[in-house]
Amino acid sequence: LSQGNPLGSFFANPVPATFGLIGFLTLIVLFIISFERVKNKLHSGLWWKLQYHGVRIAGIAVFLHLAIRKAPEWINWWNGRFPFGVARPYLPPASLLAALFAVLVLLVRVSELFGKRGAKLLIPFLGVLTVLAAGWLFLR
Repeated sequence: LSQGNPLGSFFANPVPATFGLIGFLTLIVLFIISFERVKNKLHSGLWWKLQYHGVRIAGIAVFLHLAIRKAPEWINWWNGRFPFGVARPYLPPASLLAALFAVLVLLVRVSELFGKRGAKLLIPFLGVLTVLAAGWLFLR
């Protein structure tokens, strides 16, 4: 199949496409269960758990989709190999900065497992670490 259509792209890169599909389908389910009519049929505790865990599953799946798809581009940028037509090759790719922010969000969510006290200690540290990492990407 041609890579010009979605199915051809899926089979050409099945791993990141599968993560993207998982994220997309999870968000569709969350959208559907957000309607009042569906919400009223679900027990409120179950609805909340589905939303809580569903958005995390979708976030991780979308992050993996992005990271796997863009990793070759990031490696080329790191090694100084730029595709023709890149306007500012000295700047890090925007997708790399987005991935850095996504890692911060995931680590903040993981820090919640350590309780409120642990999260209060870890979150500022993670924020500073993220800003330093982003700055390092610009200065490298």
